Parts: sequence; C-alpha cells; structure tokens
Amino acid sequence: MRNLSIDVACVGSGPGIQRRQVAISFAKLGLPGTAVVLSLLSNLSFAGTAIVRVEPKLLWRDTECGGANFHDTENQAVQASIACYKARKQPNIYSGDFGCPGPTINGQANRRCSTLQSDNPDLPSLPTTVVSAYYAGSKCPDGFKGGGSSDSNGNSIFYCELVKTKLDPPSKGCPWIGNRIEPTSGVTKEAALDYRAPNGLLKFVRTYRSDISQFTSAVSSSGFFDYSSATLAPMGRCVNGQYNTMRKDASGNTIKASHCFPLMPTGSVATPHALLWDETGRQIDFDMSSGTPVPNADVHDRAVKTTDASGNVQWRLTREDNTIELYAANGALLSRTTADGKTVAYSYSIASTPAAIAPTSGLLIAQTDPFGRTLGFQYNSAGLMTQMTDPAGQAYTYTYDTTSPECAGGTCNRVVQVQFPDQYARQYLYNESSLIGTTTPPSPPLLTGINEVWPATSSSTGQTVRASTFGYDSDGLSTLTQRAGGLDQYTVTGRSSGSVTVTDPLGAQRTTTYQTLSGATYPSRMSQPAGSGCSASTTSWSYDAHGNVASTLDVNANRTCYAYDLSRNLETTRVEGLSNTAACTYTATGATLPASSRKVSTQWHPDWRLETKRAEPGKITTSVYNGQADPFNANATANCAPSTALLPDGKPIAVLCKQVEQATTDADGHQGLSASLQSAAPNRVRSWTYNAYGQVLTETDPLNNTTIYAYYSDTSFTGTDPNAVGHTLGDLQSVTNAKGQVTRYTQYDKHGNVLESVDANGVTTTNTYDSRQRLLSASVGDQSTSYAYDATGQLLKVTAPDGSWLGYEYDAAHRRTAVTDGAGNRIEYALDKAGNRTSQSVKDPSGALARQVTWVLDSLGRLQKLKVSNAQ
Repeated sequence: MRNLSIDVACVGSGPGIQRRQVAISFAKLGLPGTAVVLSLLSNLSFAGTAIVRVEPKLLWRDTECGGANFHDTENQAVQASIACYKARKQPNIYSGDFGCPGPTINGQANRRCSTLQSDNPDLPSLPTTVVSAYYAGSKCPDGFKGGGSSDSNGNSIFYCELVKTKLDPPSKGCPWIGNRIEPTSGVTKEAALDYRAPNGLLKFVRTYRSDISQFTSAVSSSGFFDYSSATLAPMGRCVNGQYNTMRKDASGNTIKASHCFPLMPTGSVATPHALLWDETGRQIDFDMSSGTPVPNADVHDRAVKTTDASGNVQWRLTREDNTIELYAANGALLSRTTADGKTVAYSYSIASTPAAIAPTSGLLIAQTDPFGRTLGFQYNSAGLMTQMTDPAGQAYTYTYDTTSPECAGGTCNRVVQVQFPDQYARQYLYNESSLIGTTTPPSPPLLTGINEVWPATSSSTGQTVRASTFGYDSDGLSTLTQRAGGLDQYTVTGRSSGSVTVTDPLGAQRTTTYQTLSGATYPSRMSQPAGSGCSASTTSWSYDAHGNVASTLDVNANRTCYAYDLSRNLETTRVEGLSNTAACTYTATGATLPASSRKVSTQWHPDWRLETKRAEPGKITTSVYNGQADPFNANATANCAPSTALLPDGKPIAVLCKQVEQATTDADGHQGLSASLQSAAPNRVRSWTYNAYGQVLTETDPLNNTTIYAYYSDTSFTGTDPNAVGHTLGDLQSVTNAKGQVTRYTQYDKHGNVLESVDANGVTTTNTYDSRQRLLSASVGDQSTSYAYDATGQLLKVTAPDGSWLGYEYDAAHRRTAVTDGAGNRIEYALDKAGNRTSQSVKDPSGALARQVTWVLDSLGRLQKLKVSNAQ
C-alpha cells in the first residue's frame, strides 16, 4: 500500500504582485544559443521582484489621407501621406523626409517632415516642407504596463514595465503539489524529459511554466548577461511579445501583432545587474553595484568574471547542484562541468552553418558529452527548433502552432506536439475555455492539457489519451491539476494575501500561511485536518535571515532545530526530537541534550556542497576528496586522480578518494565532530582512484578487496545508425573483482547501453533495446527473457526462458491495476483517487475469488482497518 503523502504548499509571490507574465518568443532574439535576455532590472531581487522595462511600440498617423489612419511605422505613415499628395497633385514630387524640429520620444522626433514640390503649373514649384507623419500613441506587450516621464522641453521617455516575481519558490520546504503546481504563486510547471543517455550526461528537458507561458530548454533559454556597464540595450536585444493593434479583422476581433520590444538601457532606470536565466526557466539576479556579482542572501549560486587563454571575457558560475557553468561575454552557455570533472559542451551555429540546420548564427546546434556523444538540433526558418537527433541518429520532431485567436496577426510559436522515434507523441493543449476562468482567452495562452498519442501496432489500434489537465482563475493563476480521469486531483482556493488552501485527492483541506523574508515568501504554518483517532493539528516553520529553516514543529509537537554556515547557507547542526517548548540553544557545540533527542553535525568541502564529515549518534563518517587534506594520512593532500584532471576554475576534480566510518561513544551526537572514538572498534574504510574523466579505476572495500575497472580508449562502431554496434570512448570495458575474475563488456549501442557482455565463466549475455532505450530482451547463454511495453513505457509483459509469463495492466493515470500470469491467475487492485490501494483480489484460472484483502484509510491516507478474506 502506498500511503498518501501531502507536500507542503509554499509561496512564490507576495501580495499585490502582478502575477501574469508575458510570453517570450526566444527564436526572435537573435542571440548566441538563442539565450534569453528577459530584462534590464530596475529593482533588486532583494525586494522579491524584478522590473522588466522595454521600449513601447510607437504608432503613427498620416496627415493627408483623412480619417484615423494608424500605421505600425513612421515610414508607412510618411508614404501614405505622400501617396495622397500625389493623388491630388499638390504637391506630388517627393524628395525625402527628416525628423521635424521639436520634442522627442525616446530619443527620436515625434513628427516626420517631408520635402516636396509640384509639377502643377498652377502651384509653386519650389520645394516645400510639410508634416507627413506624427506620433499617435504607443503599445506595450501583453501583460506590461505603460509609464514614462517628460522634461521641461517636452522630450518624453516612455516605457513598458512588468513586475516579475521570483520564478522559483525559494524555501527548502517548498515542493510543488500534485502534477506540478505551486499553490500560492499560482504557477503550473511541467517538466518533460525527451532524452537521457544511460550515463546521465546527455539529456534534453523542456520545462513549461505558466508564469512565462513558455517551454524553456537548452535551445531556448540559457544565458548569463551583464548589464552593469550598458548605456544602450545590450547588443540590441529585445523581448518579442504580442500587442493589440488599432485595427479589427473582418469579424470585428481585435488584431494582435508581434513586435520585438527593445530592452530599456540601464542608467537612471536600473541598478547595475547581471542576470542568469537557466534552461529550467529559473531567473537569478546578481547585484553588480560593487563590480562583483552578488546574489540575494538565499541564493546558493556564485558568479565570477574571468578571461580564457585567448583573453576573451567569460563568466564562471558555480551552481547549487555542484556544477560549474561557463558563459561567453555575449551570454551564451559554453559548457557545464560536474564537480567530478565531466563536461558537456555547447556548440552554436555560425554564418557558414547550412540553412537547413540553422537559419542564423547563434543557435544551439550540438550538445556533446566528454566522450563524443552528441545531441544535434535543427531549426526552421523562424529559428524554432524542429528536430533533435540523438547519438544513434534517431529524430525527435517538434511542431509549433502557426496562428490562434489569441495571437491573430502573428504566431504564438507554442509547442503543440513532440513526436519520438517510435512515433509516440505528446500533444499540448492551450486555453481550453472551461479551464481558464474567463471568457477572454489569455494571451499568451496557458497550458491546460496534455494528450498522449499512442501509435497503432500490429496488435492494437492507435489512440489519443488525455493524460493531464490544468486549470486557472481569471488572473491566470493555477487552481487545478489532475491526471487522467480526474485522478490525483488537487484544487487551490482561498488564495489571498498571506494564505492559500489546497484540497487533496481525498477531499482533505490544508491551509498554509506564509511570511515574507528579504522580499521572498516562505510557509510559516500549515494546517492538517483531523484523522481517525487524532484531532486537527499544524506544522510550522521558522527561518533565519537567509531564509534557511531555523526550526520546524511537526503535527506531533516534535521540534527540530537547525544551525548554518551563513556564508554558504550550509547546514552545520541539526537537533531532532525536542519538545515543542524547547529553545534552539541545543545546536551550540557540546550542549547537553534532553532525553530522546539527537544531534547531527556536518562539515563541508571548502568549494562544493559536499559533506566531508558527519557526526551522528554513535558514528562519525569522514569523506576525503581529491585535492583536500587527508586527516588519516598526516593531513597530506589526497591524490586519487591525475594531476591534469582539473575543473574550469583550475582546481582538482572533486572526486571521493576515501570514506572512513568510525564508531564513537557519543550516544546522542551532542559531542558533534569532536566525539570520542570507541577504542576497540576498527575503522571501516573505503577508497577509490579515478582516471582523467572522473571515472572509477579502483574501488577498495572495508575488507581490503579491490575491484578494478577499465574503459575503452577509442570509439569504434560497425553497421549503420540506429543499429550500429561497437563502443564509445569511456564505455566500461571490463570489471575485475578481488579474485581476479573478469567480466568483459564487448558491445554497446551509440546511446551507451550494453549490448553484449561476457562473464568470468565465458557465458555471454546479449541485450536488445527498443528505440526509446527500453530493454526488450536479455539472453544469458541460450536462456532468454523478453519484455514488452505500452507506448508510454509501462511494462506490460515479462516472458521467462521457459515460456511462462507475467502480465501487467494499468489505468489511464498509469497506475497498476492488475497482474496476470500464463496459467490464468489474476490479481486485481482497487485504488482511491490518491493512488492508495484499497483492495486486492486474487482470482484463480477459473476467475473464482481465492483471496481478498481490503484496506480502510482515513482522510490522511493512514491505515485504519485491514480485512483478509479467504475462499472457503
């Protein structure tokens, strides 16, 4: 039985903050890597928000054609006036135009003057100057608000402004609920993993966020941008958005158009800033007032300005997930390196790149792991990525919409379908009327549904299955998430300044209140409804000045206290099992603990978020990393990888050389890292060595048994893609155990899946896979086991070498509902709306019920009664 687990609802935006965001058409930015420049920021994220400012779209009117004729450009208005002059022959010879003297708008004249003369003998032939066009208004992208100011001479600065909230809930206690919505900020988030290599290095993930109404990924939104010295919009970058024109279509609908709105410069409207926009859609701001990037106190990413060997400016970011990212001066992501030294490089189109691959320079065309495996990307003429090619040469296709009612006169460029090599596809639905809370469809459109398209097979017809549904209120904030058939449904109500209520799949309601720290919001209290045998209760949190959890009080009135290294926001001490009245002074070094409580103390790597020492009741575990002092070897520098194996910052790769477990006499952990050791207990030691790629070469266990690993030093394949057979540089070649027995890995596919291996007894194992890297068969000697899957990858059948088999059935929400075997036996499962098993029926080959188990759960998903019935 799977118990119902309710995640904590948390807050991503404060009261009064505008929540609907503008869609960005990344393809039109024309940046290396199509890196996103979202904004020039006039407010620090220390206030919890950032202000995006762009120049408005200026509209113009002609002067001579009569009526209210609006034009998108001043040149169109000028040419209209000239045409009307010519039609009347007064005057009709045009010889040029210029900005009329007078006030300006955003640095340009607010009127255009033209020089004309006439060939009509009844009119003077001398050139004359007329006003042929004038400023008639401005338009902002959907979701932006206009503003501006004028000086004493009438010169005006107009802008469009959007207040953006932080794009990720900032608290460590802030997971999303259900099928990925965050209740208080009202953000829907859908992460789609389209490809992942077996070694985990190459992968392609698209992330939809309703607050930007866009899928982001490596091809659309990786960039680090320094605005600190800009006096103009950097490199002419702009935000492509939709705006209402002054015209109507034949049906009377307002026409929308696309325009690339230039970013406003820094200076009087912005504090110097740098901005990271990563491929998940997350935005991180760095204050550049001091010339050095400084993030908000609750941000764990760090940025440094460097130069490469050729003197080119680069930005090096050390991320919270223990990776280093390098960005070019123009903001393009160049590489991502893990702490253990594995690098994925990013390559971009140049002027000579074939147009069939990329229509312009600066588009991401390859993502390559350290061993040469590559994901390739191709684009259409609009710069939208339409095909990804995996290392085996298989194509994944991406389809976009062209027009829609919300984007009439332009294109929304929304992903509407992704098709995989096996023809399975996922479709994305937007602005379904029953799910958007308004009769006026939001623009940009909101993701409201996902369909799974199952291709026809030899044994089944094709079908389209509704897999996910998302609902919103009239402000575009998430109110509903559910899977197929209304299962796993969460609804959000009562969203107000300071609280939000979530109803879970079983109908239980939880209300979360929150507090604001440094402009960001954090959950402070969450109610839990009464269950069987217990009354309603609450969970509460308190925080330090950096937004780290300082203490928690659970529903059973147990308190946990925390202490941190605030320079890096790393937990150094945790005391569990305190009473609800206890103070958090017990985190102090050596403090005596109350009965039934325990302390965990942690020490960290100086450069990485990696534990180097952990003290807990009865045990200390020490982890010694490459390039760090080894306390078990007179503090000599540990050296378990080649000296040439360096990270982008020039330091040794951070691989684990040794791990030592020591028994202590500290029963509750209060002595911390200085606990006394048990003199009679031997240390348990494990150790490793590595090659230049950070791959394990040797592993020695506490009994001093050593396992040796060898890897291929070249790449060699025979046959054609996607069925080529061979090996890639870095693939595991052999494993030799402590007894000298060798297992060889003789064949791989281009993804890195093992196709053939030979064990120490000479027995060959052969594996086959489908186009989605799912294991189809495993043959050991002459004994073969086969596997069958449905279109979504759910295991349907396992057939053993003797022909016996097990079959599996699922509901539309991908939950297992039955298991069958070749003899006709059957087990059926009944599940509630949260996925908890409520009954299990075992039937014999005749279909007769042989045994039934029933579970009764309370509103919290906890077992209350178990009933077992056997056939008589």
